[in-house]
Formats: sequence, C-alpha cells, structure tokens
Amino acid sequence: MKKDLVSTVKRMAEYYDDLESIANACDVEVEVVESILAGTYVEAERKEKGKSSIVVLQKTSYKQKVITVCRSKGGIGCTSIVVNLAAQISEHVPTLIIDQCASYISDFFVVSDVLDYLKEEPYTLESSEPVPEVRELQKNLYYMPFHHSFNLREIVLEAREKLDAIIIDTPYPAPEEAMNAANTILVVTSFGQSETYRLHQLNHLTAHKDTILVGVSAKQPDTEIIDELQTNINAKKYQHILRDASYQGGLASKKIRIYAEIEKLIGQIYGHPLGGEKQSGLLGKLFAKN
Repeated sequence: MKKDLVSTVKRMAEYYDDLESIANACDVEVEVVESILAGTYVEAERKEKGKSSIVVLQKTSYKQKVITVCRSKGGIGCTSIVVNLAAQISEHVPTLIIDQCASYISDFFVVSDVLDYLKEEPYTLESSEPVPEVRELQKNLYYMPFHHSFNLREIVLEAREKLDAIIIDTPYPAPEEAMNAANTILVVTSFGQSETYRLHQLNHLTAHKDTILVGVSAKQPDTEIIDELQTNINAKKYQHILRDASYQGGLASKKIRIYAEIEKLIGQIYGHPLGGEKQSGLLGKLFAKN
C-alpha cells in the first residue's frame, strides 16, 4: 500500500464531500475511505484491483488549510500580511504561496510584491510558456506565480496532496475561483467609506466559509463598524493589525508588533497557536528541485 493513503484521504475530505469521488481518486473502496475518516478502526481491509492488504490507520494532529486572502482595495498592507502569515506558518508546516497578483512580463519574467517583501529577486520562468512552476524560497516556504491561463482548482488539488498550508494572494476584486478553493478566507480592510459596499459584494462567496475580518488601521475602529462589516461578509472572527511606524515592510522580527498580531491571526485560523512538533509535508514531484 502507499504510505500516504491515510493523509491523502484526510486532505481530500477537507475539500470534497463526495466520498465516492475520494475513493475513486485513491483507487480504493468507499468503505476504506469511511473507516479512515471515522478513525475508529485500528486497521481496515484495502481492496485494489482484486488485491487485499492491511491499512494501518494513523491520526493527523493538524488540520490542513487553504487560505484565500482578499482585499477591499489596494495599498492597505495586504501583501505584508500574506508574507508574514506564510513565513510564520512555514515555521511549523510546509507552506505554498499562490500569487495571483504576480506580473508576467516579456519572456515570462515574473515580478511580484511578494518577492520584494521576501527580498527575492524577480526571475524568468524556466519554460518557454506559462506553466505552474513552484520555487522553494526558504525552508518549508514555497512560491508559485499564477498566470490567468492556469486552472487554480487543479493546482490546489495537487498541492493539497503535498503541502499542509496553501495561501492564495488575490488582487481586487478577488477571483471567484480563489474564494471557492479556500476553506478559510481572510478579508483585509482599512475601514474606508467605499470599502463597506465592496465587502458586501463578497457576501455570497463567504457564506459557507470560515471567514475572518482583518482590520488594518492606526487605531481600533468602533465596535459598531466592525460588527457591520463582519455581518456583511459572514465573518465570525476579527483580528486587528495595527499600523506601526516601526514596521517598514518585509518579514517582521519578533520585536515588531505585527509579528505578535500575525501570531494571533494564526490562532484564529487554526483555532489554536501553532507549535510543538513540526509536521513534515508530503512533497511530491511538482515541488522537487530540478
């Protein structure tokens, strides 16, 4: 049997509700998928092409996340949130940034604010045509510039089999496919007057998601404003990111306030602080270095 069957089934179950589709994708019986998700059996019989073998079930101690970050407008510090969020999560689990804000110039030269924040040089793709190309920027932190010709759903499905956290950085307005791909949505706002209407347009896309309102401003806004925006986007959680003059962009050190606020945001996303024993991701051929 494949050693990663249990992990693959559990990851797919967070994205698919149809157990038969998961079973077909893994080439096993539906009963095997049910037993893995139930976690009540020590072992289960796996049937594959007329053969039977024993599957030892293992419990995972973390929940995989696909996080879409959308903004109410540009220039409010959304990229700094994406970069610092990804960097901090990657200290615990392998993390991929899918950059829908990246620019493809002639000869597929990739320019991105994310690369700037991480102090990475712009680069030219190795292929002569736009294909999904993932680069490891630092340990456990991967980056992929997104081209409009890519199929985001397919990319996310494949990445979910190999990585524990996927963060999609979106432009304004956020593409619907990016919203649908997520199990967690961060909506970043600076509380401008025009932003209330813009955020309301997200209502139908956030209805069945774990949605968190992220406010970026020099001071905490009134509770009534926060409550109204949370209602508009179906957000049950709120995290404030204080604009701090000591933060000049890039990766924040632990001495900078934004670092602690990102830690709190991660706690909101996962329901608890990340820490303890680091998990190893299932890095596959898509993410292998050439």
